Amino acid sequence: MIVITLAVLGVVYLVYRSLCPKPIPGIPYNTSALRSPLGDVPGMIRDITSTPGLYFNDWCAKQSKKLNSPLCQVFLTPFSKPILLLADYDEALDIGSRRTDDFDRGTFMADSFAAFGNFHTRMPTGPEFKASRRWLQDLMAPSFLNGFMAPTTYALVSRLVELWRTKARLAGDKPFSAGTDLDRANFDIMARFFFGEHFGRSSIDAQIELLSDEKAPEVGSRGEAVFPEAAIDSVFYTLHDAGRTVTQMMTSLWPKLTLRWIPWTAG
Repeated sequence: MIVITLAVLGVVYLVYRSLCPKPIPGIPYNTSALRSPLGDVPGMIRDITSTPGLYFNDWCAKQSKKLNSPLCQVFLTPFSKPILLLADYDEALDIGSRRTDDFDRGTFMADSFAAFGNFHTRMPTGPEFKASRRWLQDLMAPSFLNGFMAPTTYALVSRLVELWRTKARLAGDKPFSAGTDLDRANFDIMARFFFGEHFGRSSIDAQIELLSDEKAPEVGSRGEAVFPEAAIDSVFYTLHDAGRTVTQMMTSLWPKLTLRWIPWTAG
């Protein structure tokens, strides 16, 4: 019985050790991370929750200082390869601009953009990547930016300024929130960037028209002017939710799981 118990414990221990992170030889790491299948995750969560103002990027920078090395490795995704942190600007520039054949986009990047399907950002460099990217190359051409986007953006921002002048006149000496107006302007600009200048009615124009009756705004709980909001096209909400989904995935350590979880938490 004792022999069987010891054998079972031995197997359990070996399985446990096999699940623990496997570091790349010669690159500094936190030795405590090798004792748990979760790697650096428990320590990272502990540091971030116990240190006000410490975010994920700050924690990554802290590891390079802690290990006294411009290159170190951390284990943030269980049962997968370590993530290398490079804190050397010249080396990072060299890798990103001149050594793309040696260092292609990783799987973490592809997973972070999983909501985009077969978008070229998720593809490894190759014929398929180049063919897909070619569809968008004209959007960055000076002729398109200067000939279409600059005048379109200027016109929409001018309408935004007109809206704020109207609100300032109606509000008098009261402040008012500009956040929703900026969202509207951003949506108008991006919609025309991707779908053309005739993409529906400007949401800023709809708001200006709503305020054309010159009615005094309501007063909020903090003394601010509160204006009614014009109805926004359903496409606006769709694109807004899509942007929020991408942000959640790009800031997640487990983007694939996040993509599966988001539909269950959507309001």
